[in-house]
Amino acid sequence: MYLVKTAEIFNNINEFALIYLSKNPELSAICYNDELLLKGLLLNSERSLLDAVTNSNDTAVTTAYWYMKLYRDKISELQSSGLEDQNEILDSLETLANDQERKLVILSADFANTRKQFENTWEDVLENLSKNEAAI
Repeated sequence: MYLVKTAEIFNNINEFALIYLSKNPELSAICYNDELLLKGLLLNSERSLLDAVTNSNDTAVTTAYWYMKLYRDKISELQSSGLEDQNEILDSLETLANDQERKLVILSADFANTRKQFENTWEDVLENLSKNEAAI
């Protein structure tokens, strides 16, 4: 979920940059590099989640994961279809997918740990700094 939000932010920044600042080749290179970074993060995240689920012998974990994936895939399909008046369906599918994700966090420590790597904030960094330390 957090990585999906990050992807949306990256995509919005890149879209803005390419539309309004497209005459700057350096900016295009930065946008492309950002896209490569995001794709790598998404791939690693998905691979880690799939490993956590695959290594689990719990059928409830496996079932929750595949339902979450099914809902997320359907959301992507509907968003790319271009059909109008889908907001209610998309909201419903997002709720279902989030419910399955919450269930996975409760059922699987591996899934929860994999997910946590994308939840760090600047407050977490600040909290872990000692006096006279700075984060770069």
